[in-house]
Amino acid sequence: MESFAALEKILLHSEYQDADGNDFAIRKALIDTGGHRAAEVFEWARKMGNLVIPIKGADRQSAPLRWHKQEFYPGTNKQIPGGMQRLDIDVNYYKDKLSGKMEIAPDDPGAWRMCADCTEEWARQMCSETIDEKTGRWVPITENRPNHAWDLGGYGLALADLLGVRFWKREKPAAPSPAPAAESGWIKGQSGDRTGGGGSWLRRK
Repeated sequence: MESFAALEKILLHSEYQDADGNDFAIRKALIDTGGHRAAEVFEWARKMGNLVIPIKGADRQSAPLRWHKQEFYPGTNKQIPGGMQRLDIDVNYYKDKLSGKMEIAPDDPGAWRMCADCTEEWARQMCSETIDEKTGRWVPITENRPNHAWDLGGYGLALADLLGVRFWKREKPAAPSPAPAAESGWIKGQSGDRTGGGGSWLRRK
């Protein structure tokens, strides 16, 4: 369970800031249930409550996102108390979408941007698959080539759709306060003004 403890540290006990120093917390995460530890993944996701959504990639389906009721832990006859909702994601749909974003110029709206500390290995994984012209599906360029970054990019777009990110409204920055009006020195009776002293001419009798 060490790997799950590491995930909890990332999700719950790490700090994230934008370029302006604003703090952010992770509010929703996805975890793939397609591996050999699927039962453990469901148990951990259940422990994490609404923060973590168990997912499974689908080759083709009627909708890009579809919920599935998971009654039993995968590979077992053990029932999940109350059952769990698994999100099935059409991976080809979202990889098509990701590929389109990568073709947009970096400074244009909708472009896919990488972090400043992106590694060469991560960049290689983003180029790990290609379209099979016969099936129209994404397939590895070479067998057993790591594609984790490419998968995560597609899943990230799926989560953005699930949360309706494109409909979020940006908070407008507060308008700067107007500068105070300049005050004339001779009205206030400052040194060297027309009163010849510190008093205001408005008070002279």
